[in-house]
Amino acid sequence: MMMAAVDPMHSHHKPLRLDNRIIEAADSVSQQIGGEFHIVHAYAETARPFAAGGAIKEEHENAFNELMSDYDVDAGHLHLIDETPIDALQQYGEMINSDMLVMGAISRSRISEALVGSTAETVLDYVKTDVLILKPAVSE
Repeated sequence: MMMAAVDPMHSHHKPLRLDNRIIEAADSVSQQIGGEFHIVHAYAETARPFAAGGAIKEEHENAFNELMSDYDVDAGHLHLIDETPIDALQQYGEMINSDMLVMGAISRSRISEALVGSTAETVLDYVKTDVLILKPAVSE
């Protein structure tokens, strides 16, 4: 069992097609090993306490559904989780007994170009599975 962690809310990164690459990599690996994969998008509604009730969930749900409209993935394998990404990936991974997590990392500044993204770096410390980190293709 494996998880693919996506973040369709980073609209300024859409040209990078990183979420698509994550899904396609998880699909490819799961087919090669004869396993299943689940796609997870985590958001934390409590991180924006002044937003209208339910607005954050709706915003994330719409972006997640738009991303997934290009794929034929069983609805039972799609998970929108109201939790911080680190907690959601750790807890959900343990719940489904995930063997691998596929996720992306984007360098956000010149200083951080040499480092893995902060979420990806933290995941390495807390998630108990193997992690495959993809970055945007150089040509994109």
